[in-house]
Amino acid sequence: MGEEQLGLRLAALAKLVEATPVEKLPGLLDLAAVAPDKEACAEVRHLIYEKWTDGDPKGALTYAVAAGPLDSQGNNLGLGGALAAWARINPTAALAGARGLTPSMQALWAVQKVFASWLENDSDTALQTLAKYTPVDDRIAVQRAIMEQVSYSQPEEMFRLLQVADALTLKNLATAGIPEAFSIWAHDDPEVALTYAQRLSEAAVRRSALQGVFAGWSRADGEKSLAAFHTMQKEHPSFSQGLFTKDLITELATLNPETALAWMEAAPLALQVYGRNLVFDAWSKIDPRAAATNLMAMPASSARNKDLSAVAANWAHLDAASAFTWSQSLPDASLRTNALTEVIRSAAKDNPTAALVFLDAIPPGTLRNRLYSDVITREASGDPETALAWVQQLPPGRTTDDAMVSVVKELSKIDPVRSAEVLTTLSIGPGTLSAYANLASAWMAKDPAATLAWLATLPTDQNYPFPSANPGISLKANWFVQQTWTNVAQAAYGAAFMAWTTSDLSSAASFAMKNAGNPIIDKMIPGVASVWGAKDPEAALTWAQQLPGGKAADAAVYHAVQVVATENGPLAWNGATKISELELRNSAEALVLQTWGRLAPVEALAQVASVSDLPTQDNFVQSIVQQWIGRDPAAVSQWIRSLPANFRYDAIAKAIHAASVNDDQRALLTEAVNDLANRSRPTQ
Repeated sequence: MGEEQLGLRLAALAKLVEATPVEKLPGLLDLAAVAPDKEACAEVRHLIYEKWTDGDPKGALTYAVAAGPLDSQGNNLGLGGALAAWARINPTAALAGARGLTPSMQALWAVQKVFASWLENDSDTALQTLAKYTPVDDRIAVQRAIMEQVSYSQPEEMFRLLQVADALTLKNLATAGIPEAFSIWAHDDPEVALTYAQRLSEAAVRRSALQGVFAGWSRADGEKSLAAFHTMQKEHPSFSQGLFTKDLITELATLNPETALAWMEAAPLALQVYGRNLVFDAWSKIDPRAAATNLMAMPASSARNKDLSAVAANWAHLDAASAFTWSQSLPDASLRTNALTEVIRSAAKDNPTAALVFLDAIPPGTLRNRLYSDVITREASGDPETALAWVQQLPPGRTTDDAMVSVVKELSKIDPVRSAEVLTTLSIGPGTLSAYANLASAWMAKDPAATLAWLATLPTDQNYPFPSANPGISLKANWFVQQTWTNVAQAAYGAAFMAWTTSDLSSAASFAMKNAGNPIIDKMIPGVASVWGAKDPEAALTWAQQLPGGKAADAAVYHAVQVVATENGPLAWNGATKISELELRNSAEALVLQTWGRLAPVEALAQVASVSDLPTQDNFVQSIVQQWIGRDPAAVSQWIRSLPANFRYDAIAKAIHAASVNDDQRALLTEAVNDLANRSRPTQ
């Protein structure tokens, strides 16, 4: 619609509203709400509320609160229109009406609308009111109203608004659009913008304004903006504190990297290294060759090496081939290694095939081997079959095996059968155990029966040679290779059972019970007991006690009784006493009594009396009583006085001596134990 047509339509709408009596305005608003032309609807609503609030502001407000409509944030557009219109006529009354609304969130939004309208139509009076404004609860609304006006004010008017914000200490304005506003101002008139920004008294608001000034100024004239900054540093040293943020440095570097680099030389010393890193990072995303040239002209340092890595990585994303050529040309071996590493790794993210081509151009050695593994590992995470085809073309050796382990880990997730086939081709190495464990875990989650069948094929006898074992090597080396096969099997079974007990605990427990006595399976049994014990302690203990006797059964009971003790002390104690291995039984009894004694000390101490070995009994008594004293010394005193003669009073006395209690509590406990001791001595 052209300007002339728009003007005619607005004039017609104004005549319609003007001709409508006040009492019929609600009906006209109802019609406007359903009109298909939303722009016209908003204009009619504005005109209606302006007329209505002139004659009956309270009536208009009441209607607006009830009728809406709401915007996408739930704000009442009708209410906003009514308040804005009322504020143009009588802002003081409109403000009072807004503050009287409920709920509070609606009132804050209403206050914002009143002040925004007031600032637009009579900024002098509005600013005078704001300068004296005291309601703390309205600060957010006032801040939003000011920023709503700042966003389209002329510079001088914007500064007046910010001065009021300064007086009200509205610090959050610093992140509410000031940098952008001052940036625009500084682009057109930087000296004036800088002068106004420096006159702001609130540090956070001033810093935000200065960031905008220098961002806008450097865009227009980098040298003059830097000179102005140096002058400000001399005249107002504190103004530069906190000025250089990550966003400002990055923006400066994107607009004018040479100037940004000079800025960092003028920055506080603690910020220079960080700032240069940001500059070179941003610069190399635009012109990596220029960034690299300038960087290499700087003195050698660890900071320069770090910046070089960022430049190499960014350059590789833009043009991997030229980045690779540049990296190879670096004279320093250490820098060349770092740069090549970053280039290859970055290229691998975008095009692994190209990265492998670059690798072929690197002389054989540790660097190429390590980067081969990095590239293939990354490719394996997305396309393990392609990565596998690459690895199979590499010459045999440790590098190939390490890369194959990475491929197998990823392949296990989608095709465990194929992964198992590949594993048989691997020689022993640091990653072998984790490769078998990854396959076992992934396969068990998909097909337990097939996983168990595969696990059964793994040699568990340490005399069984690993496929790569060489009969001609020394006995000691051959023993290591053979022993590792046992470790491989244990790692695979361990990972499989961990996955199985999570997905199907009952089946895992049944399998372990049926195959108890197998050395590998016996090592899995305690883990089953631990997982089951966390879910159903008593059932786990019952299962453990049904296992055939031996170390595995003892270990399972040991794990089960620890959790059973938190719910059923007597049952846990009974299970602990049935453990056949003496050292493990003593440890289990101690752990059970420790837990039982914390939850039910009287019952636990009564059970301690059944321990036949007196030194062990004393140790249990002292341990339980000492921790009980820490929780409830009065209850301990009463318990001591209830004991029969000859109870282990020496152990109780030691517990009292070691406990952390105040003098009154210690005296009460000592009196009780002395009474027990006296009752225990033979009468004359």
